[in-house]
Amino acid sequence: MTNRHFLVGLTVTSVCMALMNMVLCRIPAMAPWCALAWMSLGIFFVLTGLMFRYAKSAALSPNKNKFTSAVLAITTIKLMVTVGLLLAWVVLEKPTSALFVLPVLMIYVGFTIFEVYVLLKLSRTPPPQISSDG
Repeated sequence: MTNRHFLVGLTVTSVCMALMNMVLCRIPAMAPWCALAWMSLGIFFVLTGLMFRYAKSAALSPNKNKFTSAVLAITTIKLMVTVGLLLAWVVLEKPTSALFVLPVLMIYVGFTIFEVYVLLKLSRTPPPQISSDG
């Protein structure tokens, strides 16, 4: 997967998630969670970019175990960031409804679908050829 292909996909995913945020923020029951929704969109945008850099370098490594480790690390970090964001929101904002989880969950799922697509493409990257001069 090329950097350009990734950036186009990331842009499309981000625009779709931004449109979803705009729609959710117009629903009165969801309006109090708009800041959280936009914050999570920004966080997942950055995490996805970092994921691509890390996974692409791991996919190009002759050691294919490095790619597997990268996928596990990416999944763990993304999950911990999501839980941390939700816990921080509970502590700082003390929401009166569990609806605050909905926008974060929807953005998480949207970016996860894109990341799985990217990781599947990267997993098919052929390992670099090791020259055997001699």
